Amino acid sequence: MKLNLMAAQQGAGGQTMYMLVLMIILFGAMYIFTVRPQKKKMAEQQDRLSKVKKGDEVITRSGLHGTVDSVDQAKRVFVLNANNIFLTFELGAIMEVKSVDKPEHLNTKDDTDSPEMGNVEEESDNEENDK
Repeated sequence: MKLNLMAAQQGAGGQTMYMLVLMIILFGAMYIFTVRPQKKKMAEQQDRLSKVKKGDEVITRSGLHGTVDSVDQAKRVFVLNANNIFLTFELGAIMEVKSVDKPEHLNTKDDTDSPEMGNVEEESDNEENDK
């Protein structure tokens, strides 16, 4: 009888160790899949907010669209110009920033001005006249 009790205690100890290792693995996986991506996303948001400048088009968390009139990084606030209505918000209220800076490939001539597009339109006009 005494041997059976000792064997049961040893078996329970092995299961406890197994459960402890399993719990550590689960907490590690939870950290990797939830906490780290949140920290990365918050760091990107803070970086984006620190680069907000006058003239940027923004959308606030409440859905208000407007243009940044001024930014005070020390106080962490900005003034939003929404159709000549000036409102002061915290930088944290910004949901999306549409920067005024355009990539160089967008500063070139429009595709509609190309001769190829003009020829296509002329051909379609000629086809309509033939009918």
